[in-house]
Amino acid sequence: MRRAAALDRFRIAAAVMVVCIHTSPLLSCTEAGDYLLTRVLARIAVPFFIMVSGYFLEQRSWRGLRAFWKKLALMYAACAL
Repeated sequence: MRRAAALDRFRIAAAVMVVCIHTSPLLSCTEAGDYLLTRVLARIAVPFFIMVSGYFLEQRSWRGLRAFWKKLALMYAACAL
């Protein structure tokens, strides 16, 4: 098992939290629950992605940073379309 397996597993949960931030999934059920989920709990997702990206890039002595930014820009452009 890889040393960073836990980070890989939490990345899925963090991706779901980012989606929750933008969609407010509990708004039709309970405003208080939606506020707790999207404004309190899910706010750890974005800093988590920044820290994990730095961790994995540092593992390779920051090689591949240009490719990382290019891939990220293409992904954002595709999602925007």
